[in-house]
Amino acid sequence: MRHVNYDKIIRYNSGLNLLVNELSCSARRVFFICLYYYFENKLESDKSLLIRADKYAEFVGVDRSVAYKQMKDAADFFSRNKKLITHCDYISNEGLLRVMFSSKTINYITAIDSRKYQVTELPLKSALSLQGRYSWPLYQLIKFSHLKSFTIGVDELKKEIGYIQNQKFSFFKRDGINIAIDEITERTDVKNIKCVNAERQGRRVSKVRFEIEMR
Repeated sequence: MRHVNYDKIIRYNSGLNLLVNELSCSARRVFFICLYYYFENKLESDKSLLIRADKYAEFVGVDRSVAYKQMKDAADFFSRNKKLITHCDYISNEGLLRVMFSSKTINYITAIDSRKYQVTELPLKSALSLQGRYSWPLYQLIKFSHLKSFTIGVDELKKEIGYIQNQKFSFFKRDGINIAIDEITERTDVKNIKCVNAERQGRRVSKVRFEIEMR
């Protein structure tokens, strides 16, 4: 197989967004490698997708020992969570994952006509590089918006990125938003993100506005 095209744009129906947010880092990487293979027509005769440890290591930029561990972690995750992937078998003596998408996933990754559906689009490299707990869901929210700026309620934002701590906004911004922004702007196609207070209810910040500059 030729070298990985990290600039390849991965497109999927935005109905998958919340399910993708629930994935662990290793599981998300396996999911996007599978999407890449799917759109490159790398299906096996039984409709499964094969990920070898050397290719996983190349995709993610880790050594093979790390690849083995992350592949096993992903298989363990998908053994308990079958909404996106129904089969994810780790074959340890071959250093191989055999993966099959769920019918729901197939429906969502083929329903990508932007004239009919809301579609999320992002480069493969960005999908594979983010590791922080809040970085991925915030990045996906930014890509889903397709806007240079957007306003969102603080409570809605917490729900979107999975921030469950009941803390003051200043702590949420420091420990959730700002850390995510730093990783996103370092590792993805987003060059700069500003998060500014957009609305208050009394003394409480109730809405924020994100201003986005792409590379």
